[in-house]
Amino acid sequence: MPINDILKIISTKRDKLALSKDDIAFFVRSVKDRLVDDSQISAFLMACFINGLSNEEVLYLTQELANSGHVLSWKGSMSVDKHSTGGVGDKTTIALLPVLSAYGFLVPKMAGRRLGYTGGTIEKIELIPGYNVKLSMSDFVKQVEKIGIGLISQTDEIAPVEGIFYRIRNHTSTVESSQLILSSIASKKLAVGSNFIIFDIKSGEGSLFSDFNASKAFAEDICAIMKKFNKKVSYIISDMNQPLAKCVGNRLELWEALSFLHNRKPSSLDNLIYNIFANSYKAYHNLFDEDKISKIYQNLFNEDKVIPKAIEWIKNQGGDPKYVEKPDRLLDGLEKTEILSIKSGYVQSMNVKKIGWLGHYLSDNLDGGMSIMVSIGDKVEKGDVLAYVYGRENLCSKDFDLISLINIKDVACPKRKLILDSRIL
Repeated sequence: MPINDILKIISTKRDKLALSKDDIAFFVRSVKDRLVDDSQISAFLMACFINGLSNEEVLYLTQELANSGHVLSWKGSMSVDKHSTGGVGDKTTIALLPVLSAYGFLVPKMAGRRLGYTGGTIEKIELIPGYNVKLSMSDFVKQVEKIGIGLISQTDEIAPVEGIFYRIRNHTSTVESSQLILSSIASKKLAVGSNFIIFDIKSGEGSLFSDFNASKAFAEDICAIMKKFNKKVSYIISDMNQPLAKCVGNRLELWEALSFLHNRKPSSLDNLIYNIFANSYKAYHNLFDEDKISKIYQNLFNEDKVIPKAIEWIKNQGGDPKYVEKPDRLLDGLEKTEILSIKSGYVQSMNVKKIGWLGHYLSDNLDGGMSIMVSIGDKVEKGDVLAYVYGRENLCSKDFDLISLINIKDVACPKRKLILDSRIL
């Protein structure tokens, strides 16, 4: 085992010195070959977290992580990949993929599990009985080429070393590093191989970036990296000072995402999905007529193209299509209780991170979740329903303290805008 070389790389970053391309390539290759143990990977990630990475180091790390496994190519297709930096109630992927595919975009998607207080797409889609998130690469490619859509979990065949880093970051408090996040996201996007990549960068108290300027800087940085690899790119900065849409918790979020395909509700989810669709359309067609794009988007639903595409997708990955046809099946057997406001006033803010953690608790322990019925800026009266909490047992005796996470005061408060910025670069 090349222990001296590994320790030299760790100490170089520990001492705030720059790593060379060869250093990073050697370390990543050693992780892939199982020559580095978890303690050494943890030390490396902590040194990167504390001392940061230069733009060149991020570029080298991104490329080496991507090249640690298979790198797919979709040639000249209108292929689209979307990534969110993670948010509470963010079930966008499950609702988005059938919309994009119904239009004719190719959408190969590799999604992650939950990271910290934010939810994971894979935990949600796995709740559809039979759905296989572990397709082999050959089966994944065949499915995407055949029906235009596929969603799998992180696999040892795609950016496997990034998967190891992802797991260890989640257990060593090294999640909130913009450079490690950037290399993590970008390496997977490169490996999946789509020609157009759109980044949904969250901004606010429930985001890794609480400040808009930090979100914008990250968006520009990750797009700049992807452009170096000759990718079409776009970013959307969306507000995360309150959960996206209404539901939080895996089962409730899956229900909301599949229900959206039938009714385009709630409007906040529709707004985000439309903007992702519109940016994808503009990037490939170089046409910016919003009325025309909006009409195309609406017709996908009006002409009943989205639900059949979702059914085809779920069936092809072994899932039971009845849950797409009738999403309410997901709520069978769940108890529901009301959380009532104890005073009148206006919703000022929400403790989004704690709402995210509560969603995890409800998912893990009660197979449930919550549906928050108010938004920042809403006027509420004493006794109004703030939220519904769901679970597989009597919930009346449980104190979830959800009321304390929704701040209500007498003074009026403006509603929040969801889309804070949007660019095609």
